[in-house]
Amino acid sequence: MYFCLLLTLVTKGRYRVFAIIAVFGVGAIAVLRGDVGTDTWMYELMIRDIRYMYNWYDKEPGFVVLAWGLTQITKSDEIAVRLISVLITIALLFYIKNADYDELLILLAYIIPSHFYTYSMNVLRIGVASLFILFSLQMFRRGKELKSWLILCASVFFHLSTIISILFIFAARRSWKKKIKFDCIRSIFYCSCY
Repeated sequence: MYFCLLLTLVTKGRYRVFAIIAVFGVGAIAVLRGDVGTDTWMYELMIRDIRYMYNWYDKEPGFVVLAWGLTQITKSDEIAVRLISVLITIALLFYIKNADYDELLILLAYIIPSHFYTYSMNVLRIGVASLFILFSLQMFRRGKELKSWLILCASVFFHLSTIISILFIFAARRSWKKKIKFDCIRSIFYCSCY
């Protein structure tokens, strides 16, 4: 991943290729993993419960629909978990397709090394929700306000913690006085820490 970042900085024109290589590499590891760690096993149990409609009422509805749909197609909890990793990888490739240089630089320097592997393996719900946030921010940068807010609000259906992100983005986009804006963003940050 860091090698792809270095190549991106050196070549300045072929950066998208290196981002795709990094996502394919880490995505392949996430999809082809074995039964590693407790999170994979817990997601397989969670998806089994969703498939049989045993214990799904305390889960985010978007994730329930996604997991249930994948288990109806595959009839396997293990394959459904791996397919969520595939979907995360494919979605990130679509993000790369529309990303500008700054977005790709942040993706290669920070998001892929620190979050993509765990978000596509261990914390799948926040991984999917984070992709909605990434797409939303990309839409904001393109000036598509309504679409951005809709995509951002959809992230809550995959992980409730993204409400903090929505509040933060709302506060950051408001045209308040500088001190009030800083106080609001700081308050949201403090609340999210507790």
